Amino acid sequence: MALLLFSIPSYAQGNLGAITGTVQDKSGAVLPDAAITITNVDTSVKWTAKTSTAGYYRVPLPPGNYRLQAEKAGFKTGRTELIVVPVEQVVTMDLKLQVGSVTETVEVTSAAPLLQTSTAEVGSSVTPEEFETLPVQVSDGGRDLQTFIFTSLPGTIGTGGDPTNGPWSGSINGGQLFSHEILIDGVTIGRFDMSGGSLTEFSPGTDAIGEFKVQSANYSAEYGETGGGVANFSYKSGTNEFHGSVFEYNKNPVFNAAGAVADALNQPKDNTRDNDFGATFGGPIWKQHTFFFFTYEGDRFRDFSYSGTATIPTAAMLKGDFSGMLGPQVQTCGANGTSPCVDALNRPVYQYEIYDPTTTRMVGPVGNQVPVRDPFNYGGKLNVIPPGMFSTASATLLPLFPNPLLSGYIRNTPKFGGCCPILDRDSYTVKIDHVVTGKQKIWGSFNYNWRHRFHGCCDYFPPFPGFRSVP
Repeated sequence: MALLLFSIPSYAQGNLGAITGTVQDKSGAVLPDAAITITNVDTSVKWTAKTSTAGYYRVPLPPGNYRLQAEKAGFKTGRTELIVVPVEQVVTMDLKLQVGSVTETVEVTSAAPLLQTSTAEVGSSVTPEEFETLPVQVSDGGRDLQTFIFTSLPGTIGTGGDPTNGPWSGSINGGQLFSHEILIDGVTIGRFDMSGGSLTEFSPGTDAIGEFKVQSANYSAEYGETGGGVANFSYKSGTNEFHGSVFEYNKNPVFNAAGAVADALNQPKDNTRDNDFGATFGGPIWKQHTFFFFTYEGDRFRDFSYSGTATIPTAAMLKGDFSGMLGPQVQTCGANGTSPCVDALNRPVYQYEIYDPTTTRMVGPVGNQVPVRDPFNYGGKLNVIPPGMFSTASATLLPLFPNPLLSGYIRNTPKFGGCCPILDRDSYTVKIDHVVTGKQKIWGSFNYNWRHRFHGCCDYFPPFPGFRSVP
């Protein structure tokens, strides 16, 4: 995913913010053709532009910390430090130049204004410092970005699913669930089977994200694929210095108390184990020109808490033999409900008898006909489905079923941990930034996400016999 950025007076796109404003002299008259230089303080990469005939400038920029400088012959150089450009946010910075030599500099230290007058957009930005400070729930294979949105930001609401997975579905600005747009570095990301609106099964490592913004109303028409709002994320980029980090979040019964309720009822500790870990590393490939940032996040989740039983077909059933389920003749027919049951052809009706739908027909005198079917009977045994009646799909899928762990025909296999007793995840993300010219920048990012999930309804785990795992 590569985006070529031109620093021209146009609206920012995707995750880009912008610095805009006017350059004037001391009396308030506009200064056309003033040279604008914007420098990223972390990488020393520069963007250049000139003011228009109306003294106006606008430079699209990726999120970051910047220094703004304006120069014009006959005036002192104007400079503003400490400009923070969040994701998809326009920062207005007006400069007044004083008469003098361009070799003289008037420096203004100023934070970005709290009131943004350049756009009517309504949204909530989260800075890197806030994102690192506020709690992020670990669920469904890592620290969940959307759970953070739906539990922390105004104008959003999250809704459950499996409580162990957190509110992975949610609504922005009153839209339908899963209807919002998700952008990462300006590229639309979302699960096609849910019409967008979900990062599950794809989510990059959380430490790969530098900051993000939820755009809930009055956003630009360029965001057209949304039914409620936009979750706009930005990957971190490397700087002129090498930096790295490591982290680990570990949940284990060894470290936890059982709790007052479990102690009172003499119940065991929660059996859930979750280890979320990773590292980041970034820096220059060619100082002030090319930078990289790499992240890895891994998660190992285990929950073998008993949660009931499921029904798994026996080995005989997988071959079409359900004769073992056949019960006695049903005895609840007749006028008083105490006579043995027979069908319209006076054949006995047995409990759990299986009938062949292809034999459906009407029998009896004209005007008083009733439907009847023949029971499956193969090899002289009732309730046996002939192999020739198996569909191609069934014949392919049936060998994948494991054997039940318990005896019986129903509820013959224990279930563990609700959704996913085992979930392993590895996520790798790398981003490369390169400076082409003062007006052209290019970046590319690559994300590989691998998830290995076992479902509690139909998988078996040690120490049970007959262990067989199916991803």
